[in-house]
Amino acid sequence: GNRGFLSLTPLFILGLATVLTRLTQPWARRLFLASTVCLFLWNAVLMFAQLSEMIPYQGEFSWSHLLSALPQLPLKMLAKVRNL
Repeated sequence: GNRGFLSLTPLFILGLATVLTRLTQPWARRLFLASTVCLFLWNAVLMFAQLSEMIPYQGEFSWSHLLSALPQLPLKMLAKVRNL
């Protein structure tokens, strides 16, 4: 897991602050923001796919299967919430 990185959070924040101060061009800041948002959304999709068991807890995993099944993700998440 990523728990080992929790104690390094201040260093990551300093690194992020350094990157942001060096992005002086407005287009560079927008590109950085768009990239960050895309990575956040990708992480959220993977998290919800794991929770809805579209990504199996054990066994084989196929990216092509996941990408073809992504339109069903909202319905599977609703079904999972109803079963709670």
